[in-house]
Amino acid sequence: MKMKIRIRSLIPVCMALAVHTASAQVQPVDYVDMFMGNRGESNCVIGPQLPHGSVNPSPQTPGGGNDGYDPLQPIRGFGQLHVSGTGWGRYGQILLSPQVGFSADEQGHDSPKSGESALPYYYAVTLDRYGIRTELAPTHNAAIYRFSFPAAEDANILLDIAHNIPQHIKPEIGGRFLGGAISYDPETGIIGGGGSYRGGFGSGAPYKVYFAAALDRAPRSVAVTDDGDGKLYARIALPPFDAPGTVLLKIAVSLRSESNARKFLAEQIPGHDFEKVKAAARETWNRRLNSIQIDTESETAKKIFYTALYHSFLMARDRTGDNPHTDSDTPHMDDHYCIWDTWRTKYPLMTLLNESYVARSINSFIERFERTGACQPTYTSSLEWEAKQGGDDVDNVIVDAWLKGVEGVDWTRAYRIVRFHALNTRSHEYLRLGWQPETGSPMSCSAALEYAYNDYCASLMAEGMGDHETARMLSQRSCSWEKLFDTSLESDGFKGFVAPRKENGQWISIDPKKTYGSWVEYFYEGNSWVYSLFAPHQFDRLAELCGGPRRTVERLEHGFSRKLIDLNNEPGFLAPYIFTHCSRADLTSKYVAQIRDTQFSLERGYPGNEDSGAMGAWYVFTSVGLFPNAGQDLYYLVSPQFERSVLTTERGARIVIEAKGLSRENRYIGSVTLNGRSLGRAWLRHGEIADGAHIVLTMSSVPNPFESGVKPEGGKTVIVQLSDPQFGYWSDNREMTREIEACGEAVRRINRLKPDLVVVTGDLVNRYDDAEQWRAFDSVISGLDKQIKVVCLPGNHDQKISGDKVDCTVFKEHYGADRFALALKGNLLLGINFSYIKHCDPEQEPAQKAWLEEQLGKSDAKVKILFTHHPFFLHEIDETDGYPVIGRSQRHS
Repeated sequence: MKMKIRIRSLIPVCMALAVHTASAQVQPVDYVDMFMGNRGESNCVIGPQLPHGSVNPSPQTPGGGNDGYDPLQPIRGFGQLHVSGTGWGRYGQILLSPQVGFSADEQGHDSPKSGESALPYYYAVTLDRYGIRTELAPTHNAAIYRFSFPAAEDANILLDIAHNIPQHIKPEIGGRFLGGAISYDPETGIIGGGGSYRGGFGSGAPYKVYFAAALDRAPRSVAVTDDGDGKLYARIALPPFDAPGTVLLKIAVSLRSESNARKFLAEQIPGHDFEKVKAAARETWNRRLNSIQIDTESETAKKIFYTALYHSFLMARDRTGDNPHTDSDTPHMDDHYCIWDTWRTKYPLMTLLNESYVARSINSFIERFERTGACQPTYTSSLEWEAKQGGDDVDNVIVDAWLKGVEGVDWTRAYRIVRFHALNTRSHEYLRLGWQPETGSPMSCSAALEYAYNDYCASLMAEGMGDHETARMLSQRSCSWEKLFDTSLESDGFKGFVAPRKENGQWISIDPKKTYGSWVEYFYEGNSWVYSLFAPHQFDRLAELCGGPRRTVERLEHGFSRKLIDLNNEPGFLAPYIFTHCSRADLTSKYVAQIRDTQFSLERGYPGNEDSGAMGAWYVFTSVGLFPNAGQDLYYLVSPQFERSVLTTERGARIVIEAKGLSRENRYIGSVTLNGRSLGRAWLRHGEIADGAHIVLTMSSVPNPFESGVKPEGGKTVIVQLSDPQFGYWSDNREMTREIEACGEAVRRINRLKPDLVVVTGDLVNRYDDAEQWRAFDSVISGLDKQIKVVCLPGNHDQKISGDKVDCTVFKEHYGADRFALALKGNLLLGINFSYIKHCDPEQEPAQKAWLEEQLGKSDAKVKILFTHHPFFLHEIDETDGYPVIGRSQRHS
């Protein structure tokens, strides 16, 4: 494989942030259809919440499933905690049921409904049994309810602490109420307390939920019934309603303490202004959803898109300040149900749109690891769970963010998690043998594939952090998936599938078409047709094992057309993009569009569970025309469904994607330009779009396969050349504000890029004898990540030059040498003091020339690069003399 060198020169610039002013009429939030995903098996919660909010108040019904709600069933009450899009439920506390009359029996207050309205920031419904209109709106940790009662003598609100989804709504989950307490303080009007619970996806250890609630009027009475671990509820009797009237109730929830719940209640809903809470929640969602603007005439497409984007922002829950294990304000992200799913799409989408959330998530990982020594993929109710659906997929989230330059993380501490997992928490057999044999444990094949990719991601970070020995070991171990690739196993005429294998090398016979369930032998929720394609880091090698690119294309088409390969679960997410690696990007677009158009709808929701934003983010990415290979800095280009999309990053950069001529006929990408430059490929690197980009896809009815495929990551060397920061230049040596700002921006961009080397090629300062200029430059350049190697060369302004004498003393006092020779990934990099040549220094020029010839002569590197402050020539070696080049007579010497 030929090694490629990429040199980037960064010229410090001032960036203007484009701000989109949304229409005052229909906003993105108005397109969200809260009924999408709760009619079928997607398990999306119909109730509102804030982005990554801690509470998610929502109605519950008999047989409501994992999200607690079945739209065809009567309403039992309104819980404050739910989880969205998951395949197994949890929570459901604290249940409120407004009633005329009173029943505390679990099935004694179900009510038919009418007039249901569901929005991201507001939910309303009429309980027909009682004639009570119920409305609710959320804050981050609390909710406010507005109950509109008919005229009634016996108006009540049931506050049920024992109730929970795993025990009462979906009992096959196996939940249990373990006891709790309720108190009422007539002086403050606060009803408080909490309960202890067990059950639901994740750890079986008990967890606690606390609450604090208050009405806008004094209740007639608050009567508590406590049967230990049986029933625990309060009957809140309201004053009689001689005419229809309204009661406002606000309630806050904490997983740490009742005092925390009281604090949330006071801070987030200080009064009882329902409309204010509702308006604030709407504005919060509109700001978040406005991060992507789309151009399309299709109202249905807008609804599906913004609903998918909404679902991408729900979980995990940000419970910073509410960590049950510490009173620290360190970021605390809870309810990671599906990192096995979310690392693939949700977190990469957040890196583009909500980078600070990704940083907070990783800082939360660090806090958990440093406090307990563990950081598992499943973390619910702030409890670690050792069982893994896949591999150590927290590592993939960390590495993906590190590669993409997410700011606000101590990466040395984050790497300790990745390294610990790589060396300690893979399976015992995998650590011992370097591959995963079949031992009778569940999911040996799918776990082996996930571990191999974990290793690859970890090897990238290990290399970047200077842990070269670990990087080499992990890179080798990342190939271990081949040990389970049985090239003789055949299905539908195609050979080569992943299959279980004993430690002695004996293969176990399987049918590659068989789909396995959860926590069973060989594969987790999938078949070998899908899992055999999971080698995100080595798709070219996978194609070889499948019989070559052409045969792999045939196999993929066969699998998609016969539904042997599907998207019902996340391991299949990357399968369509293997076409691009096989020089058939047109087929990637074909099958992605087919999946997008047939498996996502307002009526049916998502293919299977929505999985905490993973499916929603898949739809968002493919709709705008990008898709990440998470854990790498690679995006595939795919035919979008919109003529124009604008993604605005949290830093204010705009990524504009235009699909010129897009139509039902022109559904293929004919050509690509990036920032006006022809690209000739159907993929991008993160660094090409992170600071903003204009991508133009010229659509065509004629398929363009983009035969160049995808060049693998290995062998790439990234060098940043920074020249002429020249501190003091703009103000004629009076001050350096402009230089500090511009160079500081360059440093931030370089840190995001994470190059192998930074070369500063001269004119660091404007006056070599100005100590303040040297200090200012040193201070700014020291902001570069310590893992990035930096070398500096002197320019003419960095030295005292008198005639043909060049004095480099001051520069050498700062940087030790005025030339360098470096070996980098098999390449020879040289830097010289060009002023010796430019000014024909009689002593230094001959000595430097001899040194240069010596370095070139003793190196057998295929690639040699020479860095200088001034160029030898601009276009041709025999061009006319002139600034800044040297004379023609010197160029050949």
